[in-house]
This record gives sequence, structure tokens and C-alpha cells, in this order.
Amino acid sequence: MIAFCHTPHHIPVCDPMGMMKNYLLNLLQQCSEEQFGQHAVEWAIVSGLVHLTYDSDRDVREIMSRYDEIIEAYRRSVAQAPLRPAAQPAPMQRATPGRRRKAAAASPSVKKKHAA
Repeated sequence: MIAFCHTPHHIPVCDPMGMMKNYLLNLLQQCSEEQFGQHAVEWAIVSGLVHLTYDSDRDVREIMSRYDEIIEAYRRSVAQAPLRPAAQPAPMQRATPGRRRKAAAASPSVKKKHAA
């Protein structure tokens, strides 16, 4: 499946990644209006529970015929997943006194003189 878009200079450009993203977005929206349902369908695709044919009608029928199975499998997956913190900041370490002295010796600070 290759589609061509025309740029302002009429040079055909192929964007398969954009096409795939649009296909998946449309598929998710057709299968569920709820965010949880869309996440479940996306998980089923990524996990291999559902195999896409890239025939929109066929894929929607396949997903919707197994929708309850997909939702239950996704719920089990979410329940078993360990909770992980969003992002742990790197531990901060204070400079040791020796490092501070080396830094001060390497680049002495310049004091600004202000006119009185």
C-alpha cells in the first residue's frame, strides 16, 4: 500500500510511516470511543494478540469479534504489571572539598566593579 502526496512543487512523496499512524489511529477510533478500549486494542496489536491485515473493514471486524477477549486480556496485563515510578531523577552528589578547590584554582572568579 503506497500513497503519494503532492508537495507544493508537485514532487510525489511517499510517507509510509504517516500512513501507518493514520491507519492505526482510525482503527482505534472505530473500535472504541473510550480511551481504555483504545489502549486495550493498541496493546492487543503490539502484544501480537491481534494481527493486522491493513484491510480496514476486515481488521475492525476481527477486533470487534474479539473485543471482550481483548479487554479482559488487557485488564489482566495491567493488573500484573508492576507499578514503576514515572522517572527517577539522577542522584545528586555534592562536590567534595578537594573538587571545589580544584575548580576555584582553575578559573578564578572575576569580580565586577560598580561605579559609585
